[in-house]
Amino acid sequence: MLYKAFDLVSKAVSKLCNSEGAVIPSLALKLGFSIQKCCFILSYEAIKTDDGASERRSSQFLQLYDAEWS
Repeated sequence: MLYKAFDLVSKAVSKLCNSEGAVIPSLALKLGFSIQKCCFILSYEAIKTDDGASERRSSQFLQLYDAEWS
Protein backbone atom coordinates (compact mmCIF):
# COMPACT_ATOMS: atom_id res chain seq x y z
CA MET A 1 0.00 0.00 0.00
CA LEU A 2 1.28 3.41 -0.85
CA TYR A 3 1.45 5.94 1.93
CA LYS A 4 0.43 8.53 -0.67
CA ALA A 5 -2.96 6.82 -0.95
CA PHE A 6 -3.70 7.05 2.78
CA ASP A 7 -5.96 10.10 2.43
CA LEU A 8 -7.88 8.45 -0.39
CA VAL A 9 -8.36 5.26 1.61
CA SER A 10 -9.43 7.25 4.65
CA LYS A 11 -12.00 9.24 2.64
CA ALA A 12 -13.34 6.07 1.01
CA VAL A 13 -13.85 4.37 4.37
CA SER A 14 -15.49 7.50 5.75
CA LYS A 15 -17.85 7.63 2.78
CA LEU A 16 -18.74 3.95 3.18
CA CYS A 17 -19.42 4.32 6.88
CA ASN A 18 -21.58 7.42 6.49
CA SER A 19 -23.70 6.30 3.57
CA GLU A 20 -27.38 7.14 3.34
CA GLY A 21 -27.30 9.17 6.54
CA ALA A 22 -26.52 6.17 8.73
CA VAL A 23 -23.24 6.28 10.63
CA ILE A 24 -21.64 2.86 11.10
CA PRO A 25 -18.59 3.27 13.38
CA SER A 26 -18.05 -0.47 13.78
CA LEU A 27 -17.57 -0.79 10.01
CA ALA A 28 -14.83 1.85 10.11
CA LEU A 29 -13.04 -0.11 12.83
CA LYS A 30 -13.37 -3.40 10.97
CA LEU A 31 -12.13 -1.88 7.71
CA GLY A 32 -9.27 -0.23 9.58
CA PHE A 33 -8.19 -3.54 11.07
CA SER A 34 -8.40 -5.19 7.65
CA ILE A 35 -6.30 -2.44 6.07
CA GLN A 36 -3.77 -2.76 8.87
CA LYS A 37 -3.63 -6.54 8.35
CA CYS A 38 -3.01 -6.02 4.61
CA CYS A 39 -0.08 -3.76 5.46
CA PHE A 40 1.34 -6.37 7.83
CA ILE A 41 1.04 -9.02 5.12
CA LEU A 42 2.71 -6.76 2.57
CA SER A 43 5.51 -6.01 5.01
CA TYR A 44 5.94 -9.71 5.82
CA GLU A 45 6.11 -10.64 2.13
CA ALA A 46 8.53 -7.79 1.45
CA ILE A 47 10.85 -9.05 4.18
CA LYS A 48 10.68 -12.60 2.80
CA THR A 49 11.55 -11.43 -0.73
CA ASP A 50 14.07 -8.79 0.41
CA ASP A 51 12.03 -5.99 -1.18
CA GLY A 52 13.08 -2.92 0.77
CA ALA A 53 10.90 -0.50 -1.21
CA SER A 54 7.67 -2.39 -0.46
CA GLU A 55 8.66 -2.77 3.16
CA ARG A 56 9.23 0.99 3.46
CA ARG A 57 5.91 1.80 1.78
CA SER A 58 3.95 -0.51 4.06
CA SER A 59 5.79 0.84 7.09
CA GLN A 60 5.03 4.44 6.10
CA PHE A 61 1.36 3.58 5.54
CA LEU A 62 1.20 1.92 8.96
CA GLN A 63 2.76 4.99 10.57
CA LEU A 64 0.03 7.15 9.06
CA TYR A 65 -2.59 4.62 10.11
CA ASP A 66 -1.34 4.60 13.70
CA ALA A 67 -1.19 8.40 13.85
CA GLU A 68 -4.46 9.31 12.15
CA TRP A 69 -6.95 6.43 12.18
CA SER A 70 -9.62 6.84 14.80
